[in-house]
Amino acid sequence: MPALQVRDFPEDVYQRLKEQAKLDRRSLSQEVIYFIMKGLDARDETYVKVGDRVFRETRASWLRELEEDPEERERRARKRKELFARINAGGPVGSQDDPIDTARLVREGRAERDRQIIESLSFISDEDKRAMYAELDAYVRGE
Repeated sequence: MPALQVRDFPEDVYQRLKEQAKLDRRSLSQEVIYFIMKGLDARDETYVKVGDRVFRETRASWLRELEEDPEERERRARKRKELFARINAGGPVGSQDDPIDTARLVREGRAERDRQIIESLSFISDEDKRAMYAELDAYVRGE
């Protein structure tokens, strides 16, 4: 197994690492490996190419995708497919009877993203979350 030597390692960091290893009931080597792996996992990225654009996804976002409600994911996918079908049909998007408000679509997308962020914040009370959701709903309506 390879060995790693680090020169000029700061004494205060070494002491903190040593104390943390003791708290975690690990050897100093095990603790160093643990923190290095944790740091590398946080930096894992995947690049997804869609058309001529490249998007960066972190491992955490892929994990959130796995934890997401399948019905909600399917609902969003149907909505996107319907919109793209209308776009690919040619001509103007929407009709005179049912025009598509692009500004509203942008607001809905932003609100959906914000709802996901709010939901993931465990330190915010349910009452505060409801108030934030109400503000997002007003934002989507353009109020």
